[in-house]
Amino acid sequence: MKGNYAVVDASIILKWVLPYETEELMAEAYELRDRYGNGQLEIRLPTLWAYEIGNTVNRLDSRHAGDLLDDLISCGFRERSIDRHLAALASKLCQKYKVTFYDACYHAVALEDGGVFVTADNQYISKARQAGGIVSLRDFADSI
Repeated sequence: MKGNYAVVDASIILKWVLPYETEELMAEAYELRDRYGNGQLEIRLPTLWAYEIGNTVNRLDSRHAGDLLDDLISCGFRERSIDRHLAALASKLCQKYKVTFYDACYHAVALEDGGVFVTADNQYISKARQAGGIVSLRDFADSI
């Protein structure tokens, strides 16, 4: 992986705060989080991450949503604002691979800045793999 950083999406971040015993790839999600926590890995995110996560945690665990978001925001992830260039790259990904803009923004951050986009969203991977710079959560340990 270039630059020793990963861009992770909601499919991974939500595993950290809303763990379910039946959820797949929990050990891999925790390993990624732990690598960040001990300084082995930098995590970068598009600024939209808090809105996406906030929406989901408020829907699934409204009693604890404020605390969960506070914990995540306190992690100090390096955030990337969505500027004209990043928006254009995300739009190209949307059009070419028929994916959502918000998913494409995570991928665009990785592509633009030389990192790797790590996701547990297999549908996104199957659609946008050809763009490069993407790895499944299952395989991330081998790429970092």
